[in-house]
Amino acid sequence: SLHHAITVAFQNIETIGFGIDVNSETELQISELSIGFIGALNWLPNDEALKWFLDSVWPKLSEKHPDLVFEIAGRECPKWLRNFSGQNLNVIGEVDCSKDFILKHPIFIAPIKSGSGIKIKVLEALALGRLVICSSKAIEGIPAKHMKHLIIANTASEYVDAIQFINDDPTKISLITRNAQDLISQHFNPLKLSKKLSENFHQLISE
Repeated sequence: SLHHAITVAFQNIETIGFGIDVNSETELQISELSIGFIGALNWLPNDEALKWFLDSVWPKLSEKHPDLVFEIAGRECPKWLRNFSGQNLNVIGEVDCSKDFILKHPIFIAPIKSGSGIKIKVLEALALGRLVICSSKAIEGIPAKHMKHLIIANTASEYVDAIQFINDDPTKISLITRNAQDLISQHFNPLKLSKKLSENFHQLISE
């Protein structure tokens, strides 16, 4: 019957995640702190997130850490951002290689407060051994835990505390980034995911 066919179809639905390779050869250098952000700058959640971060967070960070550098990369940079000026703030725009940009900075931020879907740039930063400071929204679909795999910051004061923590305890930071790479290897390994997909196809064929 049609009802039986629909039931069988839904029983065979399987979610296959996004696969990403972990670069275990990258080493986090925190002797000179800098922050990076990369993403589609014409995407409304990124636009809103950067406006909030630059207005509410960056002035406080710059005052407390005057040598701290913040660089923003991504395509379709809006006019307001191109014209924005701030201490040690560099708006680069589109880059040839997102991996090279992420590796340039030991800290990667994702302060988004809206939007849906897994944030691929967060996965990429974690896989490359960067310390990710992000909102709770940015890790939806990623089984990462606060202070184990990354640092969750939803307010300006939490960002300030996170940067201070990085300065005070670099050994702990290295442990967090290693944990993050292990997490990505476990849950987003391309070989594991392709094997899972193949097994699901074989099961469907046999049925």
